[in-house]
Amino acid sequence: MKLVHYFNRPEYLFRPHQIYRKVFHSKTSYTHQFKKASLPWGSTINIFLDRDDRVGRSIIAHGIYDLALTETVWRLSAPGETAVDVGANIGYVTSVLARRVSLTGKVYSFEPNPEVYELLLKNVEGWRKSKEWSPILTYPTALSRKSGAGMLQVPLGNRGEASLISTRETGSLKDNTNCCVAVTLAALDEIIEDSSPIGVMKLDVEGHELSVLHGSKRLINAGHIRDIIFEDHQGYPSPVTCFLEKHGYTIFRLWKGFWGPKLKLPQKQLIHPWEPPNYLATREVARAVSLFNNVGWYSLFNQDTLTYQKK
Repeated sequence: MKLVHYFNRPEYLFRPHQIYRKVFHSKTSYTHQFKKASLPWGSTINIFLDRDDRVGRSIIAHGIYDLALTETVWRLSAPGETAVDVGANIGYVTSVLARRVSLTGKVYSFEPNPEVYELLLKNVEGWRKSKEWSPILTYPTALSRKSGAGMLQVPLGNRGEASLISTRETGSLKDNTNCCVAVTLAALDEIIEDSSPIGVMKLDVEGHELSVLHGSKRLINAGHIRDIIFEDHQGYPSPVTCFLEKHGYTIFRLWKGFWGPKLKLPQKQLIHPWEPPNYLATREVARAVSLFNNVGWYSLFNQDTLTYQKK
């Protein structure tokens, strides 16, 4: 591991009490139960206490998950917008979006894993009672190319990293490390039928991104999705990035700097030892670049970002 990655921890420098939480984290008992944790934007979130659950483990230790991703979502989303969280897990990014788009906005949150969806619902209900946030519409659905039925492969040690598989794979994947769950499939075009523009869509669907995009073609072709944030372990170029560029998006690699997130050229070979490879596809390059020029970590301090004024 390069030392630069180890010391590039602004979540500790700007919130030093997290160092204590990091030390205390080593004493955490992983019981496959739940724990309530505090987030920097004033809300709490119920997390899984599983040793292999990367989201829960990160929130316990750092008070945040994937700072560069969090700050990117924070900066790009704005009050009054509609936002979409695909592969919402327990609702971490959903909470960021709901805080940012405020009461005048709306968040669609999709999570197909029944056990994880139950915790997502619990978190959303808690935010409804305690926070003046946007309406959050939750769906126990796997977004895909079209509606139907599908099978979800769920790693028993990390319920948040489930992935869709074909029915012919089901038998060979049943063992003591995985289970398979029947889920409902739907296309985003079928759910969001009006012409309301979407500001930010986050995609984390463990390799199923291209199918989700095909199921969103009407919205994409109409220019109704401004920013798409997604994981891509294939690097650049990939089928996902080629699809997005063909449909008018510009691709950036997201990177964690010390004083804020960075937009890098997508072909730049950047490898982080523990943070996932996230990308931004945007229709409004000038807006994204302007918002990323601001120095600091607004999400860590629950601060509203500067508003971009189109010239």
